[in-house]
Amino acid sequence: MESDSYKKDDLIVALGFTVSSEGISETHYTLARVIAVGKSDLFAIDESSSYSSLFRIPVSRCVRIETKTGQALEQPSPPAIGDLVMSVTERFGSLSSTTGVLMEIQDFPGKRKSAKVLEGDEFKMVPYESLIVLE
Repeated sequence: MESDSYKKDDLIVALGFTVSSEGISETHYTLARVIAVGKSDLFAIDESSSYSSLFRIPVSRCVRIETKTGQALEQPSPPAIGDLVMSVTERFGSLSSTTGVLMEIQDFPGKRKSAKVLEGDEFKMVPYESLIVLE
């Protein structure tokens, strides 16, 4: 990709790798802001860190993030009773997923909103915020 398609202040994802004798073993991602554009490289600053970390990276290892003004106000689609939903939660580094029909939404004052999902012939309680609508 030509560096002339990038400009100062673009938001990018910069790709890095861990390479061993077997080849690439890990891929690393950093959210960054472009500071300067060269012929085939960029200078960027790490946006995901509390301190500015300047680095140089080839354009070929960058992906620009397109942002639209209206996107800032968009919220996830609220699941409704009867929707086919998926819940994904993380606990102590382990991911757990549930897929089924949303049967009930519980909203008790002072507590997190929860949902009862019918997965197969079993009901499962999940956090409402963990749901996305599949259909």
